[in-house]
Amino acid sequence: MFGGCLLLLIVLGTGIGPWERPARGDAVPAPYSSRLETYVLSDALGSLPAGATVGVYWVTPAPGWYAYGHEPGPTGMPTTLQAMLEPGEKYLQVFYPPGIVIEDSLEPGVMVEAFKEATPLFVALPGEEVLQERDVLHIHLRMLLCSDRSCWPIDLREEHEVADLLERTRHASGSEPDWTEQLSAAIPGATTTPFVRPGAASGLVTEPTLVEFAPDRLEPVSFQPGLEVRGLGKALLLALLGGLILNLTPCVLPVVSLKLRGLIPDASSGDLESQRKAFRDHNQLFALGILTFFMILAFLLSLTGMVWGQIFQSPTTVIVLATLLLALSLSLFGVFNLPVIDLKMGRKGETSLSNEGQAYFTGMLATLLATPCSGPFLGGVLAWTLIQPPLVVAGVFFCVGLGMAAPYFVVSFFPNLVRFLPRPGNWTLYLEKALGFLLLATCIYLLTFLPGEFLFPVLILFWATGMASWIWGGWTNLSHSALRRWSIRAGALVLVLAAGGWALTAKPVSSDWELFSAELYVQALGADRMLVEFTAEWCPNCKFLEKTVLTPGNLAPFQDKYGLRLVKVDLTHDSPDGMALLRGLGSQSIPLVAIFDRGESAERPVILRDLFTLGQLEQALEKAFHQR
Repeated sequence: MFGGCLLLLIVLGTGIGPWERPARGDAVPAPYSSRLETYVLSDALGSLPAGATVGVYWVTPAPGWYAYGHEPGPTGMPTTLQAMLEPGEKYLQVFYPPGIVIEDSLEPGVMVEAFKEATPLFVALPGEEVLQERDVLHIHLRMLLCSDRSCWPIDLREEHEVADLLERTRHASGSEPDWTEQLSAAIPGATTTPFVRPGAASGLVTEPTLVEFAPDRLEPVSFQPGLEVRGLGKALLLALLGGLILNLTPCVLPVVSLKLRGLIPDASSGDLESQRKAFRDHNQLFALGILTFFMILAFLLSLTGMVWGQIFQSPTTVIVLATLLLALSLSLFGVFNLPVIDLKMGRKGETSLSNEGQAYFTGMLATLLATPCSGPFLGGVLAWTLIQPPLVVAGVFFCVGLGMAAPYFVVSFFPNLVRFLPRPGNWTLYLEKALGFLLLATCIYLLTFLPGEFLFPVLILFWATGMASWIWGGWTNLSHSALRRWSIRAGALVLVLAAGGWALTAKPVSSDWELFSAELYVQALGADRMLVEFTAEWCPNCKFLEKTVLTPGNLAPFQDKYGLRLVKVDLTHDSPDGMALLRGLGSQSIPLVAIFDRGESAERPVILRDLFTLGQLEQALEKAFHQR
């Protein structure tokens, strides 16, 4: 619906009258003001009888800003107000006046109801006798303020002393026409659930049900139960098969150059027997690098409880990988020699590792780049595996690694295949350049994982990496002393590190969806129908789903049909409650979508793992809401 809601750093210079208060907790005041007044009605107004006590909560957007009405229309977050008296947790009925119809500044052509001027929101207070028995009135305002350039989400909580309210209570009469007509036209809203979209049942709730955040009580229902894993034998078999398929995934295809390197004999390998040995050793060590990476990954996940794929937590890992691959491509173009992974054929730099070390670390790098695409093949296996004891985790991950490494182990036992490979020559120089361009394409592919805010800083980092590579390879040679060579190279590394540190200071824009919190989940569970998406910036499959299936255009009809509420659990950074909910749904891998119904079936959500189509999402919604 919108891009991210941006904080606009302005100082609100409008006058603030008695009992007005700007938004709290912000370093800069939000572009609105609010105040609470209390009145006793002389005449009946709307659904309130004469003599009723009403709280008038004024919300005044700053010039050029507006808030969406309680029933805004096709876009926008509804303005909601929750009022509760303490002690006793007595929730009060709130009434909302109609807004004015305007064109949404962020959605041209879409008309919405909005509050542009000072707008009263009405709270039905009990009589003076009841009020005197209470101590505090709690107010919770939630709305979205927008201008023609940006939006500012408001989530404000206030406390008002009841004794102070009683002192300021006045009688409403004909001299108060500024809000009495609006009260006559006001409609009641939800009471205990302030974030529910309009259309939910409303009414005075005097004893709200308290629900604790207990995701372990959930009983998730898989949309495709046949793919769920319930035993070790099935997990090992599927892990072996999934690892084998990983060699064909899009994430592995861009690094095919890392594998072709093992199939092309070096001109420096000597006679046929030496070439056979080099061919066998390279493939075996490449496979050993794959197995090593998976065993390290098994240890990290079982020890830390991270989500599968969380090695890509935050954009940092993606940026480091893209920069490394850029350096690899520059080395293939002859700009410089990398000391750890050098893909050039038979021409290593003076600081490069041996051929055996190159093969081993290249296998680990190829596996690291393959992990983002493992979800569609391993999601069900890993969801079961990562809640098992460490030995089971290690066994399953070993099978995944064995499946991915199997082709290279098998090929290594047939070293005579080297006879059918083309003889080394000048053509390998052209192949190196072609592989260099393929690695550059991989850099572009990795950039698609990053939020837009990182694009410009990362391009500057790439420029600095190119400059540093030229300094490393062009400003030093073996005729220089070791001190001079490494002083120049240290300067090149400092240039890359400085540019990288600056690139990582960029901050992603927050999501348009409601961001998950334990409080939001507790309030909505059983009361609202929810579609909960688990995602992260380091999860390419999650981003693919958001661009193809979970788009605003696709979800809008489901929201209208089912009254669906969209909640996003962002696992880009540490989120203990989000992880607890993910584990409560029987998983530790993402992407995952959970669909919650209202009522007693709320604790039996329907889940969709990994990649799915729009048609499958529609079927899952029908299954979750028992509609055929």
